[in-house]
Amino acid sequence: MPAVVRTILKAVVPAAGLGQRLRPITNVLPKEMFPIGRHPAIEWVIGEAVNSGCTEVAVVISPRKRIIEEYLTTCCPRLTNVCRLTFLIQSEPVGLGHALCLAREFCEGHPFAVLLPDDLVDGPQLPLWQMTTAFKATGGVVHAITQEPAENASRYGRLQLRQVGGRVYRVEAILPRTTPARAPSLLAGVGRYLFSPECLDYAAMLADQPRAGEFDDGMILQYMLDIGKPVHGVHIAGRRYDISTPDGYLAAWQCFGRQRPT
Repeated sequence: MPAVVRTILKAVVPAAGLGQRLRPITNVLPKEMFPIGRHPAIEWVIGEAVNSGCTEVAVVISPRKRIIEEYLTTCCPRLTNVCRLTFLIQSEPVGLGHALCLAREFCEGHPFAVLLPDDLVDGPQLPLWQMTTAFKATGGVVHAITQEPAENASRYGRLQLRQVGGRVYRVEAILPRTTPARAPSLLAGVGRYLFSPECLDYAAMLADQPRAGEFDDGMILQYMLDIGKPVHGVHIAGRRYDISTPDGYLAAWQCFGRQRPT
């Protein structure tokens, strides 16, 4: 049986990436600062964390993205009055796994949420709320999943899944990106996670191992599967908008542009 999971009060928002798919504008303006209506994407995502019950949020930024910190600390009293923001510096874009290692002291042994600002989700209920019941029952990691068109198979990693009840699935393998014809299913991961605190111990251990390329979240999930730790997916109700692509950004604007982060 999993340990009793406390309320998720801490969230980590990794925002240090290069924004390569939106260049050249991301050479001077972080994609997290692109406006969705009158508010930048980063404000929408932190607002989602706050409305999901988080009272502390760590934002991982690069040295060239200080504008995110300046904006959030000077222009968002609606958030800062109810949430303590911490800013962590990732000097090089070496992956989500490394970003989580930077947040180890911030998390202080507590379960925590991770929200990737590339993804905005429009649905009947916030993604973290949809995932919490499963997390309390299973511990480990709970990853949001959603149905994607087959033509997006090369964009998002796929998961080998076994349904265990309702919208909850056991993750059995992390699969590489593939062609539409070879995609095992239409279900793919969304940038929302709930992590038990011991996951940071695994991340710290993996961070010390030599590798070529980035240290990404899939390596942490695969290691947990290899040692028999629980990794689950919850098929969330709602549509994902990937604002790291021009088409996804435009679609997000059309969906959220007349709304206000709540």
